Amino acid sequence: MLRWGPRPVGGVPRANVNDGRDTARGGRRRAALAALAGLWMSAACTGDPPTVTPVAPTADPLAVATAPPNARPVTIQVRNSELALGLERIAFHLKDEAGGLLRDGTVTVTYYRVLAQTGQSARQSSGGAVYFGAGMPDGGAWVVYTEFDSSGPWDMQVQVTRADGTVLEGRSQVDVVGRTRTPAVGSAPPTGDTPVAPAGGDLAAVSSDRAPDAALYATTVEQARTSGKPTVVLFASPSVCETALCQAAIDELKAVRQTYGDRIHAIHVETHDPSNPASLTPAALTWGVQTGPWLFILDKRGLISARAEGGVDRTELGLLVDRALGG
Repeated sequence: MLRWGPRPVGGVPRANVNDGRDTARGGRRRAALAALAGLWMSAACTGDPPTVTPVAPTADPLAVATAPPNARPVTIQVRNSELALGLERIAFHLKDEAGGLLRDGTVTVTYYRVLAQTGQSARQSSGGAVYFGAGMPDGGAWVVYTEFDSSGPWDMQVQVTRADGTVLEGRSQVDVVGRTRTPAVGSAPPTGDTPVAPAGGDLAAVSSDRAPDAALYATTVEQARTSGKPTVVLFASPSVCETALCQAAIDELKAVRQTYGDRIHAIHVETHDPSNPASLTPAALTWGVQTGPWLFILDKRGLISARAEGGVDRTELGLLVDRALGG
C-alpha cells in the first residue's frame, strides 16, 4: 500500500479531526508507485522531484521519534474533515511560533496508534511528507499517505528540519472513523449514473466551469468503471466554492487528461446544481460529498484506489494516476 503523505477547503466544518495544540514537542517523476501490504507511508526529500517511495512499517512499536532538546514548537493543522480505515491522504499545514506557515525543510511524520486498553501509543510507521500544490490558490499543503488499520484516535508526530539546521517538533491527534459518509478506498463507487452533457452539447447544464472541456462530461462513472481503464472523478462547483480552489482543481484535471489521453477516463461532477446552486446534485448526495473539491481515483477494476479531499495539483494527481495504471 502506498502512503503519501485552519479551515478545511470549501468551508466544511472539520469532523473527527483535532488540530494539534501541544507545542511542547515537535518536471519528471522518478518513482514507480507500488501497491504494498501493511501500514506504509511515502517518503520524499523536498527540493527533489516528488517521489512516493514505500517505507516499511516500524519494527519496534515502542520506538519514539525524538528531537534535540532545543527543538522549537510547531503547530499542526490537519485539513481533512474525515479519515477512514485503509489508505488515506492526510494534508496539513505547519505553523511556527509566530504563526507563519512553513513550506520548506525536511518533514518527517510518525504515526502512533492509541491503544484503547491503556491509552498508550504504539508506533506504526515513519516517513517523509511532500509539499504539493504550491501553485494552487490555497498555497498547497504538506501531504502524506498512510493506511489506518483500526478506528479511533491516532497520534501524529511531526518533526521539521530546516535548511539552517533548526529543528521543530509538534503533535496532533486525528480520529479515524469506521464508517465515513464518502466512499472509502477499496470500495466500489456508488451505483447510479453521473450526468453527461445533453444532446446538443449544452455544457452549462452540467458544469459551472468557466471553460468546460466536453471530454469531462461525455462518460458516466458507471460506464467508465467497467471500461478496464483507470478513472478520475472530481466533485467541484466553482460557482459556489468560497475560494478559487474548485476552479483550479478542474483546471488541473483537464491538464492531466490532456497528458494521459485515452489511457484514462476523467470526469467532472458538480457538487451543486448549476441551475440551483443552493441544492446538492443527486450524484453528490449519492457519494456523500457536501462540498468540494473531492477527488476519487478508480483503478482498472473499477474500485476506488485513492481519494483526496481538497485541491490536488497535476503533479500529485499524475502520481495517483500512474499508480492506478500500475506504473
